[in-house]
Amino acid sequence: NPGSVGHPELCPRPCLYIVAGDCANGLTCNFCHLSHPRRPAHLDKRHREMLRSLPLDRCWALMLPVLQDKALAVDSSAETMKLIHSLAALASPSHEISVVSDARGERLLVSALRSLTLRLLLTSLHRCCWPSGDSQRQAIEGVDALLHHLRQSCCDSRKAWLGPAPWSKGHEGPLTPLQ
Repeated sequence: NPGSVGHPELCPRPCLYIVAGDCANGLTCNFCHLSHPRRPAHLDKRHREMLRSLPLDRCWALMLPVLQDKALAVDSSAETMKLIHSLAALASPSHEISVVSDARGERLLVSALRSLTLRLLLTSLHRCCWPSGDSQRQAIEGVDALLHHLRQSCCDSRKAWLGPAPWSKGHEGPLTPLQ
């Protein structure tokens, strides 16, 4: 089903109904129908507050290496790198990194970021303190474009190995953005 595309790094949360064996949406369900061995990691309140309080350039400096590693593990195409670098340019046009204020706290935050799935990491980027206005809109569109590209590359890989997905008969509609 479309919700399982990119499992486990890019899929949304598991479908609650498939566990009971009764998902009414079946092949059109937007939630993952594959098994998830454990509950996905999330940032705790302390880490979310730290992300909100960091200047955007510092936040991006912490997230970029994690995002690059996770995105390239899913799709190592030039398009993926282009999308990541365009987000980086929006986040830090001056390319100056602010002074580290709490090195231990930042190390713990990076460790927490590494434990997130790629989809949750991109969701965290959505919630960063982007400056309001055009750059905020461009950043959100950039995060959505990266997620769409990665999910689409997973669909393309699946088609190359297994043929078209059963939910795509006669319909190649867009994948859903972050929810």
